[in-house]
Amino acid sequence: MSQVVINFNGEVSSLGITRLTREKLYGKKRRVIVDDDGQECVTAQLTRDGAALLPSGTTAYLYVNDDDDVIERRSLQAVDADGTPVERIPSTLGEEQEAQEVTPDRILEHITTAVYEIDPDEIGDTLAARLKDGAVFEFRFNYRAGFDDWPAFLLQNGVGIFCLVCQEAPFDMLRREEEIPEDDKEEEDPFADDLDFGMF
Repeated sequence: MSQVVINFNGEVSSLGITRLTREKLYGKKRRVIVDDDGQECVTAQLTRDGAALLPSGTTAYLYVNDDDDVIERRSLQAVDADGTPVERIPSTLGEEQEAQEVTPDRILEHITTAVYEIDPDEIGDTLAARLKDGAVFEFRFNYRAGFDDWPAFLLQNGVGIFCLVCQEAPFDMLRREEEIPEDDKEEEDPFADDLDFGMF
């Protein structure tokens, strides 16, 4: 099991993580297309010249340039918006990450991309107590080496402890600038009017 290592106020917790997927929560169905003999059919793509038939997945890891020539993966270089090469960021799994307590509203500034269930066997007493009290903790997360690391949030509900891996939302949340006056909070009856059906 993969491990997330959290340091909160000098107390280190090693937490096992298991990714939660829609399939694990709800199960899944798959429609299978078969031929006359009951054999499962697979998709394929015919090249433009008709010389080759490419099964599904054949081109999934191909990189091509503007001239449609295949480029070796090892020759690729990641750059930023200015064209400056960027360095790979190592995975944070098993590496100690500083965690800070944040308000729950902080999560609303992000879009959740993955949810992990936490195995709390090696969680520090202070962190466990604060989570039980409803506290939310933020730290950096990068499952595998790449060019980004992501904000992650640790929280607990009545079911267990979870880690939400997020990315910052590219928009501002809408909110009311003023509180609703008490008079406007009362529900209005959509059928209430001055019309008296007795007049008919």
